[in-house]
Amino acid sequence: MVLGLGTGWLGALAVAPVCLGVGLACGWALRARRGADPSRAHPPPVDRRFHLLADAAPLAIFELDPTGRVTYANPQWQRLGGAGATPEAASADVWAAVHPDDRAAMAGRWAKALRDGTAFRARFRILDPDGHVCWVLGQTSPVRHPSGVAVGHVGTVLEVTDLVEARQNLLRFHAIIESTTDYVGVVDGTGRLVYLNQAARETLGLDGDTDLATVDVRAFYTSESWRVVESSVMPAVSRGEVWRGELALRTPGRRDPVPVSNVVLAHRSPTGDVEFVASIARDTSEQKQLEARLHHQAEHDQLTGLPNRAPLLDWLGEALQVPAGGSVAVLFLDIDRFKVVNDSLGHEAGDRLLVSVARRLASATRPQDRVARFGGDEFVVVCVGVADQHTALELANRVRREVGGRFALGDDEVFVTVSIGVALGSPGASAEELLRDADAAMYEAKALGRDRVQLFNIDVRERVVERLDVEQALRYALERDEVCLVYQPIIDLATDEVRGAEALVRWRHPERGLLLPAQFLRVAEETGYIVELGRWILTTACQVAREVLVDPSTGEPLPLFVNLSPRQLADDRLVSTVREVVRDTGIEPGVLHFEITENALMADAETTSSTLRALRELGVRLALDDFGTGHSSLAYLKTFPVEVLKIDQTFIEGLGRDAGDQAITGAIVNVARMLGLSTVAEGVETADQAAALAALGCDLGQGYHFARPMDAAALAELIGPAEIDLTGP
Repeated sequence: MVLGLGTGWLGALAVAPVCLGVGLACGWALRARRGADPSRAHPPPVDRRFHLLADAAPLAIFELDPTGRVTYANPQWQRLGGAGATPEAASADVWAAVHPDDRAAMAGRWAKALRDGTAFRARFRILDPDGHVCWVLGQTSPVRHPSGVAVGHVGTVLEVTDLVEARQNLLRFHAIIESTTDYVGVVDGTGRLVYLNQAARETLGLDGDTDLATVDVRAFYTSESWRVVESSVMPAVSRGEVWRGELALRTPGRRDPVPVSNVVLAHRSPTGDVEFVASIARDTSEQKQLEARLHHQAEHDQLTGLPNRAPLLDWLGEALQVPAGGSVAVLFLDIDRFKVVNDSLGHEAGDRLLVSVARRLASATRPQDRVARFGGDEFVVVCVGVADQHTALELANRVRREVGGRFALGDDEVFVTVSIGVALGSPGASAEELLRDADAAMYEAKALGRDRVQLFNIDVRERVVERLDVEQALRYALERDEVCLVYQPIIDLATDEVRGAEALVRWRHPERGLLLPAQFLRVAEETGYIVELGRWILTTACQVAREVLVDPSTGEPLPLFVNLSPRQLADDRLVSTVREVVRDTGIEPGVLHFEITENALMADAETTSSTLRALRELGVRLALDDFGTGHSSLAYLKTFPVEVLKIDQTFIEGLGRDAGDQAITGAIVNVARMLGLSTVAEGVETADQAAALAALGCDLGQGYHFARPMDAAALAELIGPAEIDLTGP
């Protein structure tokens, strides 16, 4: 077949496929030889069929004369930025459309091919007529005279932008997978291992030369984890689900299995067959260790190493449920005049005294007794199998004698006595009531002169009557408008802007002056009056928040934090009360944040969880107060719909000077961040503490460093202008 092409002509025309490196045909190349001496030949008419084929081709086709000038180009050439297929194309620069950064290198290679009469092939960038960068694969072949002299070139240009970008993305993805510390593995549809990233190979002890096809993936897992793989993972991915869970890997050089958090998913072919299964695993060893440390910190006193009140309540509850051949005795111990030691010798000396008392307690009690630090300078001993009151008093007096005495505190020496209250309970008794009775008896011992043991009895019970008097006075306090609220601002640690406030109750007692919550809320809680008082607090705080807690720059409401006590949480009317208050005050539910202590959550986890979820459905937000000081903190983060963690002041006090407080606070902030929770630091009293918290990534803070609790008018002035009348009628 003889076809004409541009200003030259071709004798025999050959059409051959152009292939990419992977063997995929991406176009056609035209190769030809002249049939006669070009100096004497006249080009025959252009064959219409060739033009139809060339014009319809999905790639650019062109012809060059011996000097490299374009003598023919199909429409695709013009679309990609070439000179076009017009007669004027003969004078066009073939490299005009090449990207400036690639032009020099490509022109040099092309000049050599043109000079030597050899083929040319390259991948480079061009600028299309709209100025967009495109990747192309260009190649030419020389057209030779029968004498062997090159009389021109024919070639093709194929746009491969998508292929290049896909390859670049693949390389980037591969680099990311290879550099991640997560373990990534892939098995094919038959279960044969086909890929492990570098982290997985190193952890599993496989080098780069290992033939993965010969590796049995079952060897990577503990027997228990492999049962999970067979019973849970495989069925899930077979159903097209993504499996998430925890497994354990066997690794060389480590005695214990490595706990991992695993995600497993399958990729299917268009026909529905599983082509491969991918697994992404993350070593959670450090996280588990952190959880264990936090759990230990949550249940143990950092100073003395003794268990705190959380496990104490567990022990006492168990002891009261299981008869042990006698009664259960609770010894509630308090160091006499401990404040004097702190004030005169300093807190460091006070801490040394507490540690020494804890050690003496451990040696003064029986092997079956349990000792805990209840808080401050108070310790509790739970004694089981106590025959009678006489035996309980003997145990308590032995503890009093062996714990009291002289203590060397550095260069100083002090003589210390202790007061102990004793309460006995039989199986079925209330742990909380038993502790309360022992506590009351301890205060009775102090009132009778200290350094003595006092058994709870009817005389001590008379103090309950006094509590009733307080209850009655509290009821009158509401009627007489003696109860008021103050608000402590909550500050953004990054910007120092007010980001909310906590409502705190005060009692303007007509005889005793301004009373703080610690002076009357315990009685309100014990008598149940906290429910009525709590409704008043909630209503009043919401009314003020609707008017005062408004961001002056955006007009958006700021969060209001209100405390909920265990008794309020147990009240079956709580949810309906909150719903009514939100409706009546017009406050947005999301503004209201209820603060709940871990001890409050501990009372009845099932009922509490149901109540909190009902509150959350109303739109109210929940904050876990005094985080780290109660029972099973991490478990609560998983069980309850908490959104904010309030870090207890005990962890804030040592920031900047105590590495332990720094580490624990940082760990709490990191755990909160990983769980998507906000953090509020309580009791921030210095600029150094605020700076340390900001550096750790804590979100918010409150405390005397920023502002003391204030009335609503002062809060409004602090936040910004507000058009409200807080003076009342």
